[in-house]
Amino acid sequence: MRTEKKAQPLAEQEIDQIVVAQAKDDADWGKPVRVRKTKTVSVPLPSALATRVGFFARLHREQRRTVSASCNRSYGAVNFIC
Repeated sequence: MRTEKKAQPLAEQEIDQIVVAQAKDDADWGKPVRVRKTKTVSVPLPSALATRVGFFARLHREQRRTVSASCNRSYGAVNFIC
């Protein structure tokens, strides 16, 4: 029965050398890929889920609130009121 040796992790400098060597080799580079921004999708939420989302949004905002005393925002079909 053979025991396989685990590869030793590379040092940061060794990784940098490999990356630089591969970056300079034009054969490793393919055609550029074009990515288009997807259109916004509206997702209907059940009222119970929308209520929970609103609760957690207010809780999150309360933790991050600094100056704003009040807010009233609408995101699609769900209104969040602080």
